[in-house]
Amino acid sequence: MERLHIHHTAGAGIRRLKGDVEGVVIRRCHIHDTGGPGVRIDATGNCVVEDCTIEDIGLIHTSALALSVCGEGTLIRHNLVRRCPYTAIHSAGARGIVIECNRMEDYMQQLNDGAAIYVFGGKGTVYRGNAA
Repeated sequence: MERLHIHHTAGAGIRRLKGDVEGVVIRRCHIHDTGGPGVRIDATGNCVVEDCTIEDIGLIHTSALALSVCGEGTLIRHNLVRRCPYTAIHSAGARGIVIECNRMEDYMQQLNDGAAIYVFGGKGTVYRGNAA
């Protein structure tokens, strides 16, 4: 199976999916060398980000989040996130998010007020099997 490669963008790799967007699946992508965030989802629910490599992001915008999700019911699993200036995986105000079996390396390279996984204001978030 071929991988989708998204690279050398001045902004986001996958831009903010917003509003009544449901059931989006981002699978087996290689997102790298972006000026801004790798992936940003702010959708109504049931989205999946899995088996992706997100690396070398935020080359222009150092506050870029590598993978950021809001909304409801998003599954984030089996991703490799590395070499980012800020937080590797971020979620704000989300409900029912599952973050599992992800690997984060070389995050917080330029800013120091985040984390490998930084979540706030959400309900029912499940974390399991992640490694940083």
